[in-house]
Amino acid sequence: MYTREAALKEWKGHGEIMEMDEKGLEKSAEDKFDLKLKLGDPFMFDDIEVSEIDLSGLVELSASDMCAIDRQMSAMGYSYARPEVTGQYAVLVAARVNKKPWEYCNNMKARDYIRLRETIRAFFYARG
Repeated sequence: MYTREAALKEWKGHGEIMEMDEKGLEKSAEDKFDLKLKLGDPFMFDDIEVSEIDLSGLVELSASDMCAIDRQMSAMGYSYARPEVTGQYAVLVAARVNKKPWEYCNNMKARDYIRLRETIRAFFYARG
């Protein structure tokens, strides 16, 4: 069975991208894992500077969440055979796990956008 701990062990090699607590996979006080993408260039969203994207919610996404993102992609005119590998899908996932509107990452710089896309893609396709 693919557990939360198994999924997060895949991140151990991504130290330059992901920040975990000093114990590696230990839960924080809020019973969450710290999976944060530190941005090279912060961006503004709703007059708030965003310097990191919290991806802790990735381990909690459900099939229903993923279907909602698929529907959003379709509504935006995207039709890919594998939408989960696209950058647009990654920014929609990031918005969903942060409980923000779909435009959340629109002002992100290109380098951070690519890092977000690759981080989320690696999370979904990691073997455990």
